Amino acid sequence: QPLIHHTLRRLSHSLGPVFSLRLGSRLAVIVSSPTAVEECFLTKNDIVLANRPRLIMGKYVAYDYTAMVAAPYGDHWRNLRRITSLEVLSTSRLNGSAEIRQD
Repeated sequence: QPLIHHTLRRLSHSLGPVFSLRLGSRLAVIVSSPTAVEECFLTKNDIVLANRPRLIMGKYVAYDYTAMVAAPYGDHWRNLRRITSLEVLSTSRLNGSAEIRQD
């Protein structure tokens, strides 16, 4: 069975650098060229494309969409990201848990 990124590359050659696929009940937009990625995420469109879909999981598992994985983009999400960067993913914290994470 071919790897998914090989299949997506083949589709981008025939459909172009930006195309959509239906994955189950969700519509996914595939962006495969650096210039298209830049236009989507480094311009005024980045805020529009920053949100994640509101899945039912977010309501019940992610504390009514307040956890970082389900929170909509905005002040709350940016605050969660800042705290995560400083407290969870800092160099000292990662070095402190290196033994646990080693294979």
